[in-house]
Amino acid sequence: MDNCCGGGCCGEEREESLPVLIPIKKVITESPRVKSYLFDANLNASPGQFIMLWIPGVGERPVAIYEEEGSFRISVANIGKVSGELHKFKAGDRVGIRGPYGTSFTLPRAKGDLVMVAGGYGIVPLAYLAIEAQKRGYNPTILNGARTAKEALYQDFLKKKKIKMLISTDDGSQGKKGYVHQLLLEYLSKNRKPKMLYTCGPEIMEYNVAKVCWAKKIPLQVSVERYMKCGIGVCGSCSVDPTGWRMCMEGPIVSGEDLKKITEFGKYHRSASGMPHNF
Repeated sequence: MDNCCGGGCCGEEREESLPVLIPIKKVITESPRVKSYLFDANLNASPGQFIMLWIPGVGERPVAIYEEEGSFRISVANIGKVSGELHKFKAGDRVGIRGPYGTSFTLPRAKGDLVMVAGGYGIVPLAYLAIEAQKRGYNPTILNGARTAKEALYQDFLKKKKIKMLISTDDGSQGKKGYVHQLLLEYLSKNRKPKMLYTCGPEIMEYNVAKVCWAKKIPLQVSVERYMKCGIGVCGSCSVDPTGWRMCMEGPIVSGEDLKKITEFGKYHRSASGMPHNF
């Protein structure tokens, strides 16, 4: 693996590592914890890639994106310093954007059924993927897991796009009661094996989905989230054990077979200090 980033670590600042301030066009409240922010800009991103969102004087964090027709959106939960400050922003306020970065989801050669398993705001890149796949003649179905009906995101949005979606909620307030990997097992018992399965969401959810796919020999692609400082492969904070793959460069999208090589997946992750924390 070539560890040179081709820029910043070699004494030169890469142009794409500098944020650009972009005004927010619209703010949408998706749930009690999540807001979406719409921007008039074209990033030429692919489903599964991410941007680094910068709020001057506060900090930066990676965010998944949905893009279409010269605009893009992000959906952010209020769970930290940067996201908490962003939730105060209104239309017209500016945020710093750099990217897109990372690997993206890929479509199989053979047309057919695709399944996307989402948890929480993991729906964002999967919604983008589902719509792009449908345009190309595939048959996507989204399985959307949430704690409650109020937190099952993008329902109206995807209905307008004519994307099939099934829902599970932890409390049974909508759809199947239970976890989304249980909904996946039910789906697979009634439908053909998909050409590919994609998943994005909390890691324990992804791990349970991966175990189902491995057992049933279903091709799989997973978005692996790790703490990121730079997003351009310099700092190594998002490296995974034991491969050393950086999730901002060799990830965040990882195949099911490569996922087996990441021994920390589903077990622990590292904080900003680099200390491991069990899930």
